[in-house]
Amino acid sequence: MSGWIKLEKHLLTDPRVIRMGTKLCNGGPLRGVTVVLGGLAHLWMLADTHIGNDDVIPLGADEINDVIGIDGFCQLLPQDWLQVIDSDHIKLPGFHTHNGTVAKERAQTAKRVQKHRTITNAKPLQRRNAQPLPDLDQDQDLNQDSEKHTETHAANGNSKDVSRETEDQIRLRVIAIKAIYPKASREDWITAEKLMRNIVTNGGSWEEIEAGVGRYQRLCKATHRIAQNPGLFFGAVDRPWLQEWPLPSSKAESMRDQNIETSQEWLRAAQ
Repeated sequence: MSGWIKLEKHLLTDPRVIRMGTKLCNGGPLRGVTVVLGGLAHLWMLADTHIGNDDVIPLGADEINDVIGIDGFCQLLPQDWLQVIDSDHIKLPGFHTHNGTVAKERAQTAKRVQKHRTITNAKPLQRRNAQPLPDLDQDQDLNQDSEKHTETHAANGNSKDVSRETEDQIRLRVIAIKAIYPKASREDWITAEKLMRNIVTNGGSWEEIEAGVGRYQRLCKATHRIAQNPGLFFGAVDRPWLQEWPLPSSKAESMRDQNIETSQEWLRAAQ
């Protein structure tokens, strides 16, 4: 859900909107266009909350007509705007492309770039002035170039294989470790994440970090221990994430060990 929909002003004169308005209203095309635009806005706001990643809404065309309050509305929409799948589902082709989170970010970026250019053109440029803001596509190109550069260094032996992991993969690693880390009185995850990245860069692995945190979590749970601040856990000289953290013996195990030891002493005395 982006909380934002795109309603373009050219729809006022779109022949499809005018044609729909003429069929829906007897009060003339102008009134009909107003009704259609209101129905489209209502439909797209409904979709922004309930549409799936496949652009499908779990409501039938007649149900949506009832929600919007316009009889036959969905049936008049062109196929490239709305497709009826069955009595309980309709599809809005390309909805996420035009109205999703990515579309919102692109629109906001374009607005910032335009505002920056307007201010820059209104004042004489000086050497210390900032460069125009790059748009979203340029940012993606820079990220791809950076990943290619990192992979080139890895192939030449100048970096660890872990450097080939994307930033999204690394973030998932951190989230997984954070999820199993035992409850601490203070949690500095900004420092902890930097330290974990350094551990992996210097030859460690995310797998051994996660395994070590799992052992530490089981110990804290068994002993009701308050965990150490993760910002200290991953920075300690004795490398806590590599320690075994053995669980203490239970009372039954302690009694069993004591009985075995007593029996062995009795046997030695009998001999």
